[in-house]
Amino acid sequence: MLKIDWEVREENLRKLDLASCYQCGRCSSACPIHRFRPEFDPRRFVFLLEVGSSLPDDVLWICSYCDRCVECPQGVSPREILVTLRNDLFPERAPPEVEAMISHLMRTGWIAPVRGPNRIRERMGLPPLKEVSFGGDTG
Repeated sequence: MLKIDWEVREENLRKLDLASCYQCGRCSSACPIHRFRPEFDPRRFVFLLEVGSSLPDDVLWICSYCDRCVECPQGVSPREILVTLRNDLFPERAPPEVEAMISHLMRTGWIAPVRGPNRIRERMGLPPLKEVSFGGDTG
């Protein structure tokens, strides 16, 4: 049996656009991540937040931001909900990989090192891309 935390529920409804969701499942059926990781279920996330539950950390960070879930007949955007939750939880509960990626982005302007694109550019006879340092080394 699911227990409703009324205080958290009210906070979630105030902060997140959940109220108009009627659990049709369109977001989950369109989600490419859900196909391979059934525990990543946008419809279930919205339901859990509506009743005042929190979401498991391990699935919060795997959204691919493909925007397929935003084609909601009620205008609910699970992607925007996840963005809001991630922003609230970062950096305290972010996986180390996410922290490393953001640290690299802040230092260099790139989400990942440019080694791969530079190998392709080299084969094509193009000059390499340079990482730009925004204060700190590009290590």
